Amino acid sequence: MIVVTVCAIAAGAWATKTNVLDVKTAKEAEKAEAVANLDKLEAGVATLESNRAAYDEGVKALADGQAQYDAGVAQLEASQAAYDAGVAKLATAKATLDAAPAQLAAGKAKLDAGAKALAEGKATLEAGQKELAANTATYQAGKAATANGQAAYEAILAAGQAKYDTNKAAYDAGLAAYTTAKAEYDAKLAAFEAGKKAGTITDATVIATTQATLDATATALATKKATLDATATALATAKAQLLPYATVMGLIAKYEASKAALDAGAAQLAAKQKEYDAGLAEYNTKKAAYEAGLKEYAAGKAQLDAAPAQLEEGKTKLEDAAKQIEEGKAKLAEFEAGEAQIEAGYATLLENPDVKAKVD
Repeated sequence: MIVVTVCAIAAGAWATKTNVLDVKTAKEAEKAEAVANLDKLEAGVATLESNRAAYDEGVKALADGQAQYDAGVAQLEASQAAYDAGVAKLATAKATLDAAPAQLAAGKAKLDAGAKALAEGKATLEAGQKELAANTATYQAGKAATANGQAAYEAILAAGQAKYDTNKAAYDAGLAAYTTAKAEYDAKLAAFEAGKKAGTITDATVIATTQATLDATATALATKKATLDATATALATAKAQLLPYATVMGLIAKYEASKAALDAGAAQLAAKQKEYDAGLAEYNTKKAAYEAGLKEYAAGKAQLDAAPAQLEEGKTKLEDAAKQIEEGKAKLAEFEAGEAQIEAGYATLLENPDVKAKVD
C-alpha cells in the first residue's frame, strides 16, 4: 500500500502543487504550508526512490543472511549434540578399554594353565602308550595262546613247562660243568703263579705253553659263561610266560582296559587341545580388538579435543553474523523511516481540503 501510495503521490505531485497555488480563496499561510508540505513530499519521494533498489537488495540479503544464520545455528546445535554424544561414547570406550587388560590377563593365565595341563596330559598319555607298546607282544602271545580256550592253553602250558624243565636241567648241568671247570682253571692258575713265584717253574717254554693253555681255557670259560648267562635270561623269560590261565586272562583284560583308557584319554586330550585352540583364537581376537580400540580411542580423543575450539569458533561466527543481521535491519529501518516520512507528508497534505479534493 505504501509503495502504491508513494507512486500515486509522485505522479500527481506537480499537478497538485499547481492546483493548490491556483486556489485564490485560501489563506496565504495555508498556501505556504501546502507548498512546504509538497516540497517535503517531493524530497522524500526522491530520496526514497533513489534508495529503493538498495533497499530491495538489502531485504533479499537480509533474508539470505537470516537463512544462513538459522542454518548455522542448526549446524552448531547438531555439532554440539554430536560432540556430547562423542564424549559419552568415548567415556564408554575408555571404561571398556580400562577393563580389558585385566580380562586379557585372566584369559592369558587360563590359557597358560591349559597349555600346562595339555603338556602334562600329553606326557602321561605318551608314557602310557609306550608301556602299552612294550606289553603288546606279550598281549598278542597271550591272546593267541588262549584263543582256543583253557584246555588248549593248559596243554600249551604243559608243553612249555616241559620244555622249560628240560632246558633248565641242561642249564643246571652246564652251570655245574662250568663251575667245576672254572674251579680247575683257578687251581691251575694259582699253582702256575705260585710255581713261578717260588722258582720251581723256570723253563721259558713250559711257562709259555702253560700260559697259552691257561689263556685258552679262560677264553673258553668266558664264552661258556656268556652262553650260560644268555640261557639264564631265556629261561627267566620262558618262566615268566608260564602263567596260569586265570593270570593270563587277567593280564589280557588289564591290557585291553589300559588300551581303552588310553584311547579315551587321547580323545579327551584332542578335545582339550581343540578347546585350547579356540580359547587362544578368542584371546588373540580380543587382544587385537583391544589394540585397535586403543588406536581408535586415541584418534577419537584427538578429534574431540579439537572440537571445543571449533565449536567456539562457530559460535563466534554466528555472533558476528547476528550483529551483521542487526546492522542490516537497522539500515532497512532507515529506509522504512523514509517511507513513514512520505506517509506523514501525504497525511499533512490531505489536511488541506482543496488538496484532498484534488487528490481524490
